[in-house]
Amino acid sequence: MAALSASHHQTAGNAAPPYSGSEAGEACPLADLVLIPCRPSKFELRSVASTLRIAKLAGTPEAVVLNQVPARGSVAEEGVADLKGRATVCPVRLGARLAYAYATFDGRSVFEYDPNGAAAHEIEALYRWTIKQSAN
Repeated sequence: MAALSASHHQTAGNAAPPYSGSEAGEACPLADLVLIPCRPSKFELRSVASTLRIAKLAGTPEAVVLNQVPARGSVAEEGVADLKGRATVCPVRLGARLAYAYATFDGRSVFEYDPNGAAAHEIEALYRWTIKQSAN
């Protein structure tokens, strides 16, 4: 964190787990935007409260990114409804895709594993949305 702070990066990000501890407290003030990955399940949706609180105390904008979203059903919409009024929800959703798991087995990104796959398109869309938010 000290190196990041000393380098004065303009676009620092923090993908904090929904159950954050001291690491999030150190990273949030240095970030332009805090991304909080969260599965659309009741337990995880409730656990984002601590990271939201840390980001708000730091004065850093935050957004929940729904990940492992099933291809069928309304669980993502239910997750968005649950977060309404508590958090900004990123419009880009990351699906429950095997490409995410397979890519990490040998340290690759989804762009290296399957550059034309749905997972790569999702991450590209998330990147573009994040840059747009950081510019605001």
